[in-house]
Amino acid sequence: MSQPASPRPQKSTTVRAQLSLAMARTRLRLAGFVLADGGAATATRLFATPRRFPRPPREHEVLATAERFTVETQPVTDDEPITIPAWRWGRGPTVLLVHGWEGRGAQLGDLVAPLVAAGLSVVTFDAPAHGDAAGHRLYLTDMANAILAVAAAVGPLHGVVAHSFGAIATSLALRRGLVAAHLAYIAPASLVTSALARFAAILQLPRETVTTMEHELERINGFSPSSITPERLARPETPLLVVHGEADDEVPIAESRRLTAAWRGSTFLALPDLGHRRILRAPLALGPVVRHLTAALPAPSLAAEPTSHRRPDIDAWVDPIRSDQILR
Repeated sequence: MSQPASPRPQKSTTVRAQLSLAMARTRLRLAGFVLADGGAATATRLFATPRRFPRPPREHEVLATAERFTVETQPVTDDEPITIPAWRWGRGPTVLLVHGWEGRGAQLGDLVAPLVAAGLSVVTFDAPAHGDAAGHRLYLTDMANAILAVAAAVGPLHGVVAHSFGAIATSLALRRGLVAAHLAYIAPASLVTSALARFAAILQLPRETVTTMEHELERINGFSPSSITPERLARPETPLLVVHGEADDEVPIAESRRLTAAWRGSTFLALPDLGHRRILRAPLALGPVVRHLTAALPAPSLAAEPTSHRRPDIDAWVDPIRSDQILR
């Protein structure tokens, strides 16, 4: 008689995530019993505390080819500025790569080679509390401040490519004076209230705790979560391309649809079978991003340029599915 199949062992990362979630729920429930605010301050700090993940070999490889420098930025909850790492490749008009929540600048590293080959300089950074940067917490204003600090350090921006949380922070930075000729958002978040609702659902927070969290976030950031909407983030004067995977289970694709509906002149690509992070390495997504950022550049003289600096065949990046077939 055959033995029943033994259950498949869970990955250690899944087990750790479940343990962390259980511990967080317990901590917040205890805080709710003890503290007058029902644990809202504790929940707010947890909401702003990212996990750090090991940097994979491919990120080490791309960073090894860059010029490293540092930038100072001022977190909203610290008295002193902190130093964050940044990296630069190539020469020419500058494109800034902005990572998302719990990400790292080098996650967008697959864009470096084609952009540099097209005659652009590429810059990225690790935000406070992310990657190699100092710090333990990151609020939306902190991320916008970091973007502004890096942009000020590297000079005028030809463009910005931002992922997820980095996109909403880039839009906030635009409202605060950031200037960029071209924008490309990959799986962008555009609603703080949506992220807060997902966080509250995961931790099973009562509505009164979430309401107090909203007031606390308003105090820290300088604006209420409900004031950040796609309609208020739109900057029609700046050309925007948005690409979002239909299989994204972290940031709903509906947020991108709403953002591009509000952003006159923007272009939206809904891409099949791509999730929230796999999209950062998918040619179907990166090809249109590269074309968007290089379309206005003059083609270099191939006779005068070394082979390593010649403009790449951008179309070779994209699968046979044409971009006009995946417009939604």
